[in-house]
Amino acid sequence: RSSKLIKKHYNGELKLLTFLPFYHIFGLTAMYMWFAFYARTFVHLKDLSSHTILNTIRRHNVTHIFAVPLFWNKVYAEALKKIKERGEKTYQKFQRGLKLSNSLSGIPFLAKAFRKKFLKEIRDNLFGESICFMITGGGVISSDVMGFFNGIGYHLSNGYGMSEVGITSVELSENNKILNSCSIGMPMASVEYRINENQELLIRGNSLCQFYYEGEEKVEIGDSWFNSKDLAQEKNGRYYLLGRTDDLIVSSS
Repeated sequence: RSSKLIKKHYNGELKLLTFLPFYHIFGLTAMYMWFAFYARTFVHLKDLSSHTILNTIRRHNVTHIFAVPLFWNKVYAEALKKIKERGEKTYQKFQRGLKLSNSLSGIPFLAKAFRKKFLKEIRDNLFGESICFMITGGGVISSDVMGFFNGIGYHLSNGYGMSEVGITSVELSENNKILNSCSIGMPMASVEYRINENQELLIRGNSLCQFYYEGEEKVEIGDSWFNSKDLAQEKNGRYYLLGRTDDLIVSSS
């Protein structure tokens, strides 16, 4: 109800790329449970090579992509590499165009016209024109990466969730300035956020699990605040991730 873009269709269809596994909280909740409930189309990948991913998205007119920062970082790095190979003059021209495009987001019709005329070639070489909404989650992402995708004419939002709490927020603004600030949005109606004295994000609400295990020890949550161990800050009601307090590394396995 809060975002028309998130449920937008392309040529009457909504097709989600199944980049994340369905046993992962992001894949299970944000992808499978939501889209399967509304009987939408899942597009599966033969493998995870860059060539396969880009071709599959364009060939099947994928409309939604939900992925972790590693994915967006890689696509961003590859795109910049190809632009730089066309010469410094072309690269600088692109950077000026990207900056202008992001600054025009407050004037939607003008931003749309500019991106359609001057940035279409970039989109054609990436995901094509069918993309309606993209979400990054599962870690900290840079404003440069956010600014690239939103600037060339896609819509990339930052979201937040954990296995212990479910999906609890996603930035729903359509303003590039807010999107590119890497905000994870405001907590959904079923949960509350709070930041403790160590700058750790605390979460409380109906979507949290009742207990979890640390080795053999059972840890009860109940109605108490759950410490995410994620460092965060709040500005004007929106929340921002800064990193983690422990040495947890989320790898491909």
